[in-house]
Amino acid sequence: YCSNLEKVFINRPAIDASFFSPNKQPSGFNGVSVLSIGRFTFQKGYLIGILAIKKLIDKGFSIQWNIIGDGSQMEEMIFHIHELKLQNHIVLHGKKNKNEVSDWINKSDIFLLTSVYEGIPNVVLEAMAMELPVVTTKSGGVDEVIEHGVDGFIAPLYDIETVSNLLEKFIQDKQLALTMGKAARQKILAEYKTSKSAIGFVIGANYVAVANYDDKSVDILDRDLKPLEKIQTGSKNVGIKTYENYLIFSQMENDTISVFKDMNEGKNK
Repeated sequence: YCSNLEKVFINRPAIDASFFSPNKQPSGFNGVSVLSIGRFTFQKGYLIGILAIKKLIDKGFSIQWNIIGDGSQMEEMIFHIHELKLQNHIVLHGKKNKNEVSDWINKSDIFLLTSVYEGIPNVVLEAMAMELPVVTTKSGGVDEVIEHGVDGFIAPLYDIETVSNLLEKFIQDKQLALTMGKAARQKILAEYKTSKSAIGFVIGANYVAVANYDDKSVDILDRDLKPLEKIQTGSKNVGIKTYENYLIFSQMENDTISVFKDMNEGKNK
């Protein structure tokens, strides 16, 4: 493995902050609208959310929890919702496309993630980019993204009481929710937008090729990561791969494919 830390870089996940930008819309619900997005599986920890929402309903808060997604535990979700008499407070909306997801984020008040394991969930990045205050469990790498109490709230795994209490903080203090939402977008713009990321890379026999989103290019580096050349692709979204002694990238915005031969010996297009 690499022993020279100067050669190590972190390629963070990133989202299109120009698409996921705040444009607040009324929810149409006379109360607090909470949003979650994800498959109905054990991983997403929805029962934690159901029990946390139940605590808030029992305290007299007017809440509607909207959940976008479907999956193998749909029937189990419906059972728990009805068993706890929450059918007027929890609404399952099924699958939605990217534009519909954006609309739902814009008309929600709080984003809730109750997962028991994750990587860095893109849906949290999207909510943060749209200034939606986030309450999440400490799953995967969320604490790399969210600074607790600054640009979101993080609860311990399986901690229903804390999840409920953190939701209540946002419900009770709208200025806090607004301030954290704005701080969250600034975090995304600084560290997690697509223009800050490499969107793909491949390793050839004697070179490394890295596709860059922002300046529509592919950087060619030697195996010590010293720059050799920058190839302009004319496309932000580039698929990149090697085949034998060929370097291939598909430029999705202009519907073209470029093939380069013998990159280590002077390329031939």
